[in-house]
Amino acid sequence: MKMRKLFAVWVAILAFGLMSSMASAAAETVNVGDLIKDQAGWEGGSVSFDGGKATFAANDGPGGYTAKKFQDATFDMKVTFDLASSWPGFQLRSTTPVNHIWEGGSGYLFIFKEDIIEVQKWVDGKETRIADVPNDGKYKSGTAHAIQIGTVNEDGGVRLTVVIDGKEAFNQVDAGGITQEGAFGVYSYKTSTVVEGNGAAAPAPAPAEGDDAATTLPKTGSNVPVEFGYGLAALLAAAAVYIQLRKRQASRG
Repeated sequence: MKMRKLFAVWVAILAFGLMSSMASAAAETVNVGDLIKDQAGWEGGSVSFDGGKATFAANDGPGGYTAKKFQDATFDMKVTFDLASSWPGFQLRSTTPVNHIWEGGSGYLFIFKEDIIEVQKWVDGKETRIADVPNDGKYKSGTAHAIQIGTVNEDGGVRLTVVIDGKEAFNQVDAGGITQEGAFGVYSYKTSTVVEGNGAAAPAPAPAEGDDAATTLPKTGSNVPVEFGYGLAALLAAAAVYIQLRKRQASRG
């Protein structure tokens, strides 16, 4: 009887882990190239389209994709910008996709400057600086960089991630974060910013070993995390053990 109780607890723990992995797998990877194809879905700022690329003009307000709202999503794109005199920014879960977020808006804003990435949270036009991530060679002007930026709800808050050219630049949970869905948009200050699709599968956000972690992430064909496979394998192994125990009990009886 004691063994049965222990086994039941073990299976419950494995099942919980498996369900958590399935929840993570629900996060959506959005190829921004697909959004660019939907030219009618963009509003605000001066945006021009050419050959699958979108150019956001400088100092003309953000350009926002308003045809759909996103919640648990990682946006996958290639970005080319001039950092010497300008900065691009990307807003996620925004309530003001065609107006500056500091004009009473809420959402997350990731600003790429020459020396740092500013990770900002805005609530009703008021900013909380979550992090200043040093640009220690992660990106540079005039080069098209593959960038994935994500926001995924999880227990305890919202996980925010930034991946540049396959390397994790930022991974942190914003406790008490902005959990509702919102729009995606692009800011361009002083000089234009060119955005296009990337097509690489962005890894689903996963807990980092530390806030300063910068590890190379594998590219996979889907959003399903490796932990899902491990959890399923463990659950099947537990079922096999249970079947063997039942067979032994039956043979003894």
